[in-house]
Amino acid sequence: MMKLCISLLLCFTLGLSASTLAQQERVNLDLKDVSIKVLFDEIQKQTNLSFVFNTEQAAKLGSVSVRAVDETVENVLRKVLMNTGMMFEFDGTLIIVRPEEPEKKEVTKIKVTGTVKDEKGEFLPGVTILLKGTQIGAVTDVDGKFSFELPKQDNLVLVFSFIGYKQQEVKVNGEDAKPLAIVLKEDVTEMDEVVVTGIYQRKKESFTGSATTFKKEELKMVGSQNLIQSLKTLDPSFSIMENNQFGSDPNRLPDIEIRGKTSVIGLKEQFGTDPNQPLFILDGFETTLQVITDLNMERVESVTILKDAASTAIYGSKAANGVVVIETKRPEQGKFKISYVGDFSLSMPDLSDYNLMNAAEKLEFERLAGYYDASSGSSGSRMTQSVLDSLYNSRRADVARGVNTYWLHEPLRVGFSHKHNLYAEGGDEAVRYGLGINYNNISGVMKMSSRNIIG
Repeated sequence: MMKLCISLLLCFTLGLSASTLAQQERVNLDLKDVSIKVLFDEIQKQTNLSFVFNTEQAAKLGSVSVRAVDETVENVLRKVLMNTGMMFEFDGTLIIVRPEEPEKKEVTKIKVTGTVKDEKGEFLPGVTILLKGTQIGAVTDVDGKFSFELPKQDNLVLVFSFIGYKQQEVKVNGEDAKPLAIVLKEDVTEMDEVVVTGIYQRKKESFTGSATTFKKEELKMVGSQNLIQSLKTLDPSFSIMENNQFGSDPNRLPDIEIRGKTSVIGLKEQFGTDPNQPLFILDGFETTLQVITDLNMERVESVTILKDAASTAIYGSKAANGVVVIETKRPEQGKFKISYVGDFSLSMPDLSDYNLMNAAEKLEFERLAGYYDASSGSSGSRMTQSVLDSLYNSRRADVARGVNTYWLHEPLRVGFSHKHNLYAEGGDEAVRYGLGINYNNISGVMKMSSRNIIG
């Protein structure tokens, strides 16, 4: 045992001596604007020390300039790495260079406790409590109680939410968090979701068909071009078939499908109607795709898409391709109110898929193809070649002075469209009135293509 202790002590002493001697190694340096790696290589040449470092981290330090005369390696490295966020340590004859460890700051916390009840005084279990803007929080237990810790800071706001109740925000004093007594109020509107079919309204949970409903806020959030474009973005089953003519002509109606095509072909050409087009119902009455496309987005309250066979029980065979039910906004009672909404947009043609020859490339292609060579034609006289040479030189001169017409660009333009909606409403419980005037000027990317809509 004594021999083992002496051996361990001897190894520790030798290791300590090696690190101490390494720190006292001296170098002579005269380097200007060199990388940190060059500095390490120079130190290694003059000593028996080796460096261990991350090359990417070392490269971020940039260039250094060092001048040292018979100075210790420890002092040189301390000066070079000062205020760089890097540190070094000796391990025998190894010098390990690594990032400095950030100081850990202690976070002071406060404990928040309390109870949550409804307006009748009953405790509410399962209420979610979150610190606003974060995922820090807790859930009330079976007795409506909660308890959790928060970082101590000013202006702490807790958000209480529970199904069927209005969300409530409560400020907490960061210095002295007293027990909270929260009372949540019922939210009746959240429990009253319905499906509008155009003929009747039915509660969502009792409607057996496949239906999707979108409110006006959702429709306007994804775009204000028209109702059809917003539905295409919101519902994957509602698709607008790709049509280049529709994209450039504002007077052309889109081809719409809900859940795919019918197997019957040729009906559109024979009867002038699209067999894949869904049925459109506006405020309980059948209407056309043109009316829906021109409909002012500010008038729409909600849209319901009926997708399956359940809709045929309501509307018959016309609903075989689905039904789009639009409900417009009812006038609000109260004081007379006038509102205005304007919308402006630009449409630009995309020619990035085309790679056509310019004037110089076309002229060179014609020359290489023998267009200006009389010997490749039926006549080989010098007069004919002279005429072709003159024609080539004339066109080459035109190219040199800048003649270069991009014919794809000629019929196109940047279309500027603007919409204006003026709406007046008012009334009381007995009589309500609303008057709206809207103007929509659409300019297509093709010149002379435009559409003016006045409603």
